[in-house]
Amino acid sequence: MSPQKVAFRVGLSLMAMSFLVYLSYSFIPFLPLSGPIKVGIAIGASTISWGLFGLGMLLAGKEGYAYLKKWVKAIWQGIFLKTNGRQG
Repeated sequence: MSPQKVAFRVGLSLMAMSFLVYLSYSFIPFLPLSGPIKVGIAIGASTISWGLFGLGMLLAGKEGYAYLKKWVKAIWQGIFLKTNGRQG
């Protein structure tokens, strides 16, 4: 596999993982910690998420971003159409 293809795949993986960090936000309020610590954890999670996305963008380039955008849009439309009882 060429280095460009490896960078593309790693970049896409990093961008996809950046979205998974958002799942942690739903658990933060339930942690047995003080408010300021929870805020710090949320800020840290956001920083990690944006860092992963930025690094992924650097590795995957414009093509990777366009691919991910198309993929997310297809998933979002699939969920929206199913919840509204429509078929595409």
